[in-house]
Amino acid sequence: MAEEKAEKAEKTAPSGGWADLIHYAVINFLLLRDLFGYLLAGAVFAFIAIASGRLDPWMNYIDRWPVLLGFSYVAGHLGAAIGYYVQDRVGGVKKPESPPQRTAEALYLRRLYPRLFVEVDRRDTVALLRTAVGGNLLAASCLLLVARLIKGGFAPPPISLIVLLFVFSLIFLRSGFTGRKHVNTYLAATLEAAEWAAEADGVHPRVNP
Repeated sequence: MAEEKAEKAEKTAPSGGWADLIHYAVINFLLLRDLFGYLLAGAVFAFIAIASGRLDPWMNYIDRWPVLLGFSYVAGHLGAAIGYYVQDRVGGVKKPESPPQRTAEALYLRRLYPRLFVEVDRRDTVALLRTAVGGNLLAASCLLLVARLIKGGFAPPPISLIVLLFVFSLIFLRSGFTGRKHVNTYLAATLEAAEWAAEADGVHPRVNP
C-alpha cells in the first residue's frame, strides 16, 4: 500500500517540459506563493514609490518589465520580513517548532496525501500576502514620512496619505497575524487527518518511501 501511495505521489511530479513544471508548481502552491505572497505584495510598494515620484530619477531603468518585476519581488520579501518581525515582536505568533522526526513524518504524509494540504497551503499563502502587504505599507508610510521631513527637492507627500498608509498597514498586519494563527491550527488538524488516512490505508508515517 505504501508503494502504491508513493507511486501516486510520484505521478504529480513534473515529467519534463515547461507545461508540466508549471502545472506541478501550481498544484503545490510554489508558483502561487511567490506570485501572490511576494510579487503582488511588492507591486503595492512599487506602485506607491512610483506614484509618489520618489523614483523619478531612476524611472529610465525601472520602466522595464524585468526590472519592475524584480524590484517588486524583492520588495515583497522585504515587506514579508518587516511584517513577520512586527507580528513576532508584538503578538508573539511563531510557527511551532517540530522535532526533526515529526517534520519528516509531516513531509511524508504530504507526499502521500497532497490534496489534504491544498487548503492549508492556500491559507498560508493568503496570510503571507496580507503580512507582506502590511509590511510594505508600513515601510512606505515610514519612508514617506522621512521624505516629508527631509523634502530634498521633492514635493512633500501629504500627511493624510502617510496616515492612511499607516492605518492600512495595521489592518493588513492584524489580518495576517490572525491568519497565521489560523494556519497553525489548521495545519495541526490537517496532519491529524493525514495520520488518520494513513492508518486507514495501513501506512505508517515512519515507513520509508
